[in-house]
Amino acid sequence: MAIVKNLSVEEYNAIPALRVSSLGAFMRSPAHYKHAVESQKVDQTYFRVGTAVHTLILEPDQACTIMRYSAHKTACQAYFKACAMNPGKVLLLDAEYEMVMRMVDALREQKYIMDMLEGCDTELSITGKLYGVACKSRIDAWNPNTNIIIDLKTTKESVSTFKSSIYKYKYYIQNVFYRKMMEVNGKPVDDFLFVVLEKDAPYGSKVIKLSDEFLAKGEAIIEEELPKFKKCLETGVWGGYTHDIEVIEP
Repeated sequence: MAIVKNLSVEEYNAIPALRVSSLGAFMRSPAHYKHAVESQKVDQTYFRVGTAVHTLILEPDQACTIMRYSAHKTACQAYFKACAMNPGKVLLLDAEYEMVMRMVDALREQKYIMDMLEGCDTELSITGKLYGVACKSRIDAWNPNTNIIIDLKTTKESVSTFKSSIYKYKYYIQNVFYRKMMEVNGKPVDDFLFVVLEKDAPYGSKVIKLSDEFLAKGEAIIEEELPKFKKCLETGVWGGYTHDIEVIEP
């Protein structure tokens, strides 16, 4: 068990432990999880806008890692070559760079949000065991004075419809998972807040908290899935879908 600051993304990814995003693949089927882990196929370019916003808001001293790349698209050899020549950098197209800067400026104008982030430890890498399974998480921000976890999300949707993202990406499971990871490391969590930032003008933002009903749902899923995951680890059997015929209701 450990809470580590300043661990690089590459070092964090190398830790042999279950992360909450991979748990989503396991919930689809153990075979899907095994394939995802073995293929390690992740489209990093998809996350570049969110990564840039996170860096500029949570780690402003690392702003030098965000670079502007003058081109019209990323799916080309020139872009991939530029990425290879700039390891550890996030290369943004002109339009993306302008959008990111406007998003960051808009969020910085929200004093109540910036006050919440003041004094927080950011980008913490957490390891520990849950239900006998080695797990890990990377927490955006942790306020040691208020015992609050803060997670920054960027969205193409309106913050008023962010509920659909909570379901789609299972953020209620992430909420409980992160809480438990802090608690097994002796850090009581009094609250978990999402700071949601829109990707279109005027780049609105909102602080969102999940209800107790959502947390109970996340708790139940983790209690059910992690023992299954542990059994797969022990037996080495990572089965696919069940063979029964599923009836779909309208």
